[in-house]
Amino acid sequence: MASRDPSRGETAVSTLAGQGLSVEHVILDVTDDDSIIAAAKVVEEKNGHIDVLVNNAGIIVKHLNDRSRRQAWKDTFDTNVFGVAPVTDAFIPLLKKSVDPAPRAVFGSSDLGRLETKYDPQHQHFKRPVLVYRCSKTALHMLALAERSVEGGPKNAVRLAVLGKDGETGQISGDEGILP
Repeated sequence: MASRDPSRGETAVSTLAGQGLSVEHVILDVTDDDSIIAAAKVVEEKNGHIDVLVNNAGIIVKHLNDRSRRQAWKDTFDTNVFGVAPVTDAFIPLLKKSVDPAPRAVFGSSDLGRLETKYDPQHQHFKRPVLVYRCSKTALHMLALAERSVEGGPKNAVRLAVLGKDGETGQISGDEGILP
């Protein structure tokens, strides 16, 4: 399990270990290329491969505080989109070494990134005013569907992570299944 904050990461690992799960922490800041490379190297040296990559980093800038509107866009896209691409690229070689017949990359996203939620007055997020976040998650959907050498909300991420070799791939899905 990776996180940019060592203290919070170790706390999460302790919590999960207390539930009987085998989890180790790796420091990874998706906005820092050196951190991405270092994390991939640590995982490779320790495990040699991965079977699943879950890209779940994300931020939502609700209040600008001391940020300009332009900086809010940059910060959001840097984490939610621009960080995901190099992380995925750095870990693809480890996915290629997987012993699982169906290694996969899972991209955590949001209903807010789906175009249909923006235009469906009946959808619970129809009027949610988070334009920057919405746009970043829509861009993430395009990135997730990009052709890569390995195909690719917590409940759905786990479901996707354990699919067999004939499981869905190259799709946008939610808890209710494959989505348009």
